[in-house]
Amino acid sequence: MTDRLTPAELVTATGKRRAASQAAVLARMGVPFTFLGRSVLVDRAVAMAHALLPNARPTEPPTLAVDTRRTNPGLDAWRASRTPDPEIATYRAEVDAAYREAAPERRQVARGANRAKRRADELRRTPPWADHDLIREVYAEARRLTRQTGVEHHVDHEIPLRGRLVSGLHVHTNLRAIPGGENILKGNRFDEVAQ
Repeated sequence: MTDRLTPAELVTATGKRRAASQAAVLARMGVPFTFLGRSVLVDRAVAMAHALLPNARPTEPPTLAVDTRRTNPGLDAWRASRTPDPEIATYRAEVDAAYREAAPERRQVARGANRAKRRADELRRTPPWADHDLIREVYAEARRLTRQTGVEHHVDHEIPLRGRLVSGLHVHTNLRAIPGGENILKGNRFDEVAQ
């Protein structure tokens, strides 16, 4: 008998054919092994102690010289083989930093695009017969309530302009001034029961 498991025995023990997958399974099982990049080495005595083979029964673990700082040199070698190239890590850090730095600008562009879409929807849903003076009065009422109460008020479309179920018109009869928090909670929903 050899003192190490054969590749076929490793496949049987781990259920994996690739060395990296075998190393991952052995690491999860807590089995000491040696990782050589394209192959994994496990001592037969260790395999018997951990009952890796189907016909093996657990025995007393063999007395092994164990370095208390590194309990599994095979696992350490496997992890070291998976660490990225320092140049790649530096490049990735620079790309991530640039992405985070540009985030406020991206959000600003997205907000501007959303505002433009909302304004276009508002214009499309304003019929020719709408009374613009009465619409302005509702917006003025929201500003007045904000100043008077100290709570920000929004102009809400009772039937939302961009609702899933139904879309309303931008007319004074569909507008109301309500506290901002309530309007944000309502979102684009139309609660027919509340009407």
